[in-house]
Amino acid sequence: MSKRRPRIRSHRGHSVTAPSVRGLHGARQDPKTGWSGETTAALVAIMLGAFALRVGAAFAYPNVNFPDEIYQVTEQAHRAVFGSGIIPWEFAVGTRSWLFPGIIAIVMEFARLFTGAPDFVLGCVIVFMAAASLSAVACGYLWGFRIAGTRGAIVIGLVNAIWAELVYFSTHTLSDVAGGDLLVAAIYVGYPDGPAHSRRRMIWAGVLFGLTFVIRVQLAPAIALAVIWICRRELRTRWVPMILGGAGPVLFSGLLDLLTWHGLFRSMWLNVWMNLGMHIAVGFGVVPRYWLAEIMWHIWGWPSVLIVAAMMVGARRLPLLFAVVATVFVTHSSLRHQEYRFLYPAMPLVATLLGVAVIEVSRMVRAWRAVSFGPNLDAVAGVAIWSVISYSIAVSPLFGGLWTHGSGELTAFRAISRNKSICGLALVGLSWLNTPGYSHLQAGVPIYQPSGRGFLINHAAYNAVLAPGWINFSTYGFKRVECFRDGDEPEIELGSGPVCLWTRGGGCVPGGVPGPQINWPPALIGHQREWTAR
Repeated sequence: MSKRRPRIRSHRGHSVTAPSVRGLHGARQDPKTGWSGETTAALVAIMLGAFALRVGAAFAYPNVNFPDEIYQVTEQAHRAVFGSGIIPWEFAVGTRSWLFPGIIAIVMEFARLFTGAPDFVLGCVIVFMAAASLSAVACGYLWGFRIAGTRGAIVIGLVNAIWAELVYFSTHTLSDVAGGDLLVAAIYVGYPDGPAHSRRRMIWAGVLFGLTFVIRVQLAPAIALAVIWICRRELRTRWVPMILGGAGPVLFSGLLDLLTWHGLFRSMWLNVWMNLGMHIAVGFGVVPRYWLAEIMWHIWGWPSVLIVAAMMVGARRLPLLFAVVATVFVTHSSLRHQEYRFLYPAMPLVATLLGVAVIEVSRMVRAWRAVSFGPNLDAVAGVAIWSVISYSIAVSPLFGGLWTHGSGELTAFRAISRNKSICGLALVGLSWLNTPGYSHLQAGVPIYQPSGRGFLINHAAYNAVLAPGWINFSTYGFKRVECFRDGDEPEIELGSGPVCLWTRGGGCVPGGVPGPQINWPPALIGHQREWTAR
């Protein structure tokens, strides 16, 4: 007669079977946690695969999702390290913290120890962002392990590794991305499978929630919900250590503002005031409240129904994740200015819930004694379904265009940075907001933005011109080198389309040509001196 393994009581009050000392294929396990060498090997393999997928996609399909990733972060980091960079209005008035650009500046400074070539420096930034994004894969894997052992860990880890939005956005230096990478880690530390009991975990969760807040203040409602959900009524064991942990990064950010903007917490309160009080963001476009729901429907298509249903199934096991996803969606849908990227912080949680749904559906099918191929094949089938859906999203008409968005200007600047004879670049008929800026040029090459007769008078200041394809500069002694367009973009109408690079022989005589000017929003025009940070 075989002996049954003892039943033990989990922290959630459910009866569970004590872990055995063997893994899926006989690998030795830790008798307390069930972790085995097989579990470690699977985690390493999935994270390496996810890293390779993210870096490979970034190098194969160079693109810009939104100018903020350059001018709010990369360009300012380049300005700190190399001394050149275009200043947007946010960094003229001080509505952005130097924390995230400062981190990227450290990466650039490290890269400069080897070479200052833009390709290498920016490649290091891509690698850093891809590595940071693995927090979603690791946390999903650990959630899966707590729910269903190594099998569950592999399922949820793989869904996080291959989900389209996570792969695409992961290497973009957006505060939405950095905030999302931190948010998922913070929630896991405080909520591994229900609220954690360890004070140490509460402190570290507080640190991560605090970092999430200072990187992306717009996530404050989602952070507040998560903290309240985790801490509940446990003042001494949860609230106190959580607050102590969160106070560190918040105070550091405030002091950093004092050092850089000469105002304690200036970037936080001024950002909120200008966007909610002065409605600055409205000047960059207004959409209906349902816009995010509509864009998600167009991007996800018919699988939206299956995805939402699976999230609700996954919420049976990890309800906090579903609540945070809903909070991120609702709070950003309430804004008059909305961007698809605003939803990135919810995507790691969405992917995790989809993985949990695979495990839960497999259990329900077996419990109902319906047709089942066994837990292993059920897991393979579930991951295969999400892989197909993720791929269909990645190649859909709306999302597919993101892979090459801005690639024309990126490729043009790459060609310019590799031409050692170029000593000055003029942007004619182009806004600097639609270019990659100084961070994508060799150090020491100035950017000019002449207008009208300014080009005719001062073209000796530069020997390279980047302009829309319909403008001809041959009468000024320039020769067209090459034209660049975004991916498979067709020939276009007047005033848009490919950008063309023109060069001339000889050197440059600096002076007399204006450089890129600050892009003041309409609400601040006439009040620049009043708001400019001293």
